[in-house]
Amino acid sequence: MGSRPRRWIVGRSGSGLGVVVLVGAMLAGAAHLAPSISPAYASPLAQRLPAPILVSPSDGAVVTTPMPTFTWTDDGGGATYVFELAAAPPSFKRDGSFSAPQLRVTGMATTSYTVSSSVADGIYSWHAMAKSGRQASSWSTTWSLIVTTGSYIYERLSDPARTVVKNLDGAWLATFTDGARTVTMTGPSRTFSESTATNPVVIATWVRLLPAPFGGAVDDSWLATELIDQGSDVLDRAMQYVTGAPDVYDDAGLRIAGDADFGPLGPDGSRLEGSDFNDFLGIPWTYPDTVDDPESAEYGSLDCSGYMRMVWGYRSGLTLALTPDGVGLPRRSFEMLDSGPGVVTTTNAGTQVTDFSRLAPGDLVFFDASTDDGTRIDHVGMFLGIDTAGHYRFISSRKTINGPTMGDTAGKSLLDGTGLYATSFRAVRRL
Repeated sequence: MGSRPRRWIVGRSGSGLGVVVLVGAMLAGAAHLAPSISPAYASPLAQRLPAPILVSPSDGAVVTTPMPTFTWTDDGGGATYVFELAAAPPSFKRDGSFSAPQLRVTGMATTSYTVSSSVADGIYSWHAMAKSGRQASSWSTTWSLIVTTGSYIYERLSDPARTVVKNLDGAWLATFTDGARTVTMTGPSRTFSESTATNPVVIATWVRLLPAPFGGAVDDSWLATELIDQGSDVLDRAMQYVTGAPDVYDDAGLRIAGDADFGPLGPDGSRLEGSDFNDFLGIPWTYPDTVDDPESAEYGSLDCSGYMRMVWGYRSGLTLALTPDGVGLPRRSFEMLDSGPGVVTTTNAGTQVTDFSRLAPGDLVFFDASTDDGTRIDHVGMFLGIDTAGHYRFISSRKTINGPTMGDTAGKSLLDGTGLYATSFRAVRRL
C-alpha cells in the first residue's frame, strides 16, 4: 500500500479554523474493529470539563463520501476542541489520544469538523476532547466509521463463476460465488485447534452468509459492514460443538452450543444416527408441511448432517428443509449434495477428489466412507482450511469419535493423502 507524505494543512471546521496534521497513509481496504472503545486513560490536564458526546456519523455508520463531517455536543463549556481520526482498530497513548492518528485537529471553536482532504475507503476510529484554557475533558468514547466510495476492484472469474473483490492496492477482500449465499472474506487471523488434531488451522478467512444467493452485483455497504464484524462466523460456530467446548445459551436460556455427542448408544454399543439440530436443542421445529418433535434420547447430540444443519441453518440463518425441496438444506448428507442450496463446485465422479483448486473455507465436503451402502454419499463435513502442515483439514460429526471433531482419532480429518476420509472424498457444495 502506497503512503502519502507527511504534510501540514489548514482545514476548515465550521466557521473556525484548526490546525490539521495528516500523518502517513489513510487506510485503504479492509481493517477490523472491535466494539466502541472507551479508554481508561486520563488527560494530564485538570479534568474539570465533561467529555464531548459524539453525535454523527453514528457508531459503525457507513458513509459514501470521502470527506465526511463529524459532529459532537458539549454541555461543559469547552472553548476549543481536539479531533482525531485513526485506522481501526486504534491503539492509545496513556493520555487517551490515539498512538498513531492519521488526522489530528486542534484549536477548533466549533463542535463539528469536515475532513478537507479525501480519505481512502476503509474503516476508521474517531473521538474528540474539549479544552478551555488549561482545563481539559477526558476523551470522548471512540466510534467507528466505514468510508466506502465504491473504490473496490472487481474481478470476474470462472469455475465456479464468482466475483473477487480487492482494494485499490490489489489486496483480496472477499469472494462472492454466483448462486451461493456463502461469502469468504478477509479478517483477523484465528487459530482453530483440538487436542486430537495433529496440526491447527491458522486462517485469516471468515465465512458469512448473504441475505440471498449472489446474483452478480456486490452490495458495497453490506461488504463494508461485514468486513468489520468480529462477531461469530460460520467457522467459529462450527468449533463450538467439539469436545470440551463450553456451553452457550441464548437470551431465553436455551443451550444452543457446547460439547456435542453424535447420538445415543445403540444395543450393540455403537452410536446411533438420527440426531438433528432440534434434537440437540430439545425443541420442536415447524416445517411447511409438518412439525418435527425432538427425541429426548438425542438431546445434546448431532449426527453429521444434523451438525451441518445446526451450524448453517439454526445458527447462521440458512433455510432448512426436512425433505429435499431445492431451496432448504435437507436432512441427509446425500440429499444435501443432490438438492441443497448453493452450487456444486466439484461433482461426484465416484473417485477420490484430488483437485483442491476450487475449495474454499466453509464449503461442504462429501464422502462415501461406509462400505455397507454401496456408492451413495454417507458423510458430510465442512472444509476449515489448510493446517500448519499444509494439509486440507475439515470438521465433521462422527460416530467413532462421538461428535464433531477436526481431529485425527479414528481417521484423520484430512482431505488430502491416503487416509479413510481422503480416499473417500467425493464432492463439494458451496451453500
